[in-house]
Amino acid sequence: MRETAPRPDTNYMGDGIAALFYQEPAHAIVNGCWVVDNARAGVSSFGSNVTMTGSQLVCNTIDLTADDTDGHPPSFTDGGGNACGCGQDSATCKLANANLTPPTPMPGL
Repeated sequence: MRETAPRPDTNYMGDGIAALFYQEPAHAIVNGCWVVDNARAGVSSFGSNVTMTGSQLVCNTIDLTADDTDGHPPSFTDGGGNACGCGQDSATCKLANANLTPPTPMPGL
């Protein structure tokens, strides 16, 4: 997932991968992914479950973020082998609670 930009009409969002609670929690498996240069978050969970293994989050504004949605807590499972950073700086990924607003679900999905 590369260079996800905000919506042009609102300059809002820009997450590479987002798991969103909509009627029930989403379950995202991020395995062996490169998530690079996204405008807001590389990987975000809004009241949903994310398992991440062997993935690289590179030069995102925020690497990982998790926020409650309507009282539903997020869940991140680190399967190991993940790295975050930018340029020569590679480090263990750290989850941030950035109090972001979740995206609006697309109708019909």
